[in-house]
Amino acid sequence: MKLALRGVRCVLPGRPDREPVDVQVGDGARVCLVGGSGEGKSLLLRLVLGRVPPAPLGVEGSVELDGEVLPATRDGLAPLRAQRGSAVAWLPQGGRENLVPGWTLQRQLAALVPAARHERARELMATLGLDPSARVLGALATALSEGMIRRALLAMALAAEPSLLVLDEPTTGLDPAASSAVAERLEAVAGSTDLLLATHDLDLAERIGTRFVRVQHGCPVAVTDSLEAAAFDDFRAARVALQVPA
Repeated sequence: MKLALRGVRCVLPGRPDREPVDVQVGDGARVCLVGGSGEGKSLLLRLVLGRVPPAPLGVEGSVELDGEVLPATRDGLAPLRAQRGSAVAWLPQGGRENLVPGWTLQRQLAALVPAARHERARELMATLGLDPSARVLGALATALSEGMIRRALLAMALAAEPSLLVLDEPTTGLDPAASSAVAERLEAVAGSTDLLLATHDLDLAERIGTRFVRVQHGCPVAVTDSLEAAAFDDFRAARVALQVPA
């Protein structure tokens, strides 16, 4: 699958008007959208997946999928949206709110993953440090931690063996060991699955990324193959400042 964002951006009222850059996804690329909290990384991912935000947010640009241009309108991204769950898998931000209330994890697995891939999903849960026992799979979302749910959802997404995996903050709420397990699994699928992820975790981005996109105000403003590029200096400096003890 070859995906290109052609001038795609979310137009946010009252925010500075920036000139967007084109972003290429595919051919083994692992593309990381980076930027501070509230800069619109999640909005941009949802737009790519065909989930156009409601007014007063606006949309500009187009998405090119395997040579077909899909205008970024209310209905223009439907062809990409239709591939979700098969060629495209999606890990949204958050945990518990992405599960059906009152359902066990096993029932959620049955709804999201074909029966032939259930064993693979359980294997992936184990590699991500989540016990796929009947006790855990039979638990309701209210009995599971956010980190457990995030790992379960990632395992379900990976079990589909998609051509493109779209992830929104995959390590949020995870301890260092669990975050490392997630990074290892994402490295393992490189080559067979293209990755497009939004993250404020620069350690994760540096570990798995091959292309980096700076997002500001819902707009991709810089694309590089290294986080050392000048376009990312202020973002890196902010991270260092947060790590300095008071």
